[in-house]
Amino acid sequence: MASISKHRNAATRLCRAKFLRLMGDTAKRIVDEKIPIAKRVHDVRRAAKEGRALLKLMPPLYGDEARAQRSILRDVRRKFGSARDSRVALSLVSGQDKADNPAPRAALRKLEHHCHAEEAALTPQILSRAAAQFTAVADIAKIWAIRPDSDLDIVAQATKCYRQARQLLPTGKERSFKLLHEFRSAVVDHHHQISLLEECDGRKPNRRTKKLQQLRASLGDCIDLEGVERLLHNGADQEAKYANVHLKHRKKARLAEAVQAAHTLFREKPREFATHLNR
Repeated sequence: MASISKHRNAATRLCRAKFLRLMGDTAKRIVDEKIPIAKRVHDVRRAAKEGRALLKLMPPLYGDEARAQRSILRDVRRKFGSARDSRVALSLVSGQDKADNPAPRAALRKLEHHCHAEEAALTPQILSRAAAQFTAVADIAKIWAIRPDSDLDIVAQATKCYRQARQLLPTGKERSFKLLHEFRSAVVDHHHQISLLEECDGRKPNRRTKKLQQLRASLGDCIDLEGVERLLHNGADQEAKYANVHLKHRKKARLAEAVQAAHTLFREKPREFATHLNR
């Protein structure tokens, strides 16, 4: 990726253009009633995560302004978190449903009610407010000047994020899933940044990008399964037993898979990683 270092200004422009396009498209989709609410919730959270990852590359140029916009996107994402989590929980449990097992059906009824309530709480006013926030963030980014003498060393910033992710590598023995969630957030940032680097260099997604996507999915499953257990914890004994037998076993397997993949993807030291990017 030697061309990235040679054309930092172009990389900066591409980063901002991609960010503006993402914010604008998402603002339109949030209020489009033709799109199912579950899809809109997914789009909002995906766009907020990708936007935050792109903004994380920009502090050397825009400092506190970029950090402030990241905070806004984080708050928007959190507002849609409960609706997203309940929909994912319903999907996970429905995948385990069997006609001869009454426990999943009981769990499904509970989760369906919770899911519909969370999505119904996202009123048109809330959706319009979120769309306005995406638009406002984009309007602020539009006026950021890109000066020829203030090029963004995008490789250096991506390496910094890589280092942060590496410091959070899980062992599989964590008592708190909060740590696993922090690592996944770092992986999401890293994945979006690597995708941007490839786009800057005109390359198609390589093996690392695909492996990062798989790691994101494994970590996401672990966190989602933990959430399902919490939702069902206060249910009947039969539901709790179902969660313990089916969900914990699946979570353990996905966590082991994620830990192995994480240590493979982040085995390089940051300096070696930066050298690899600049080849």
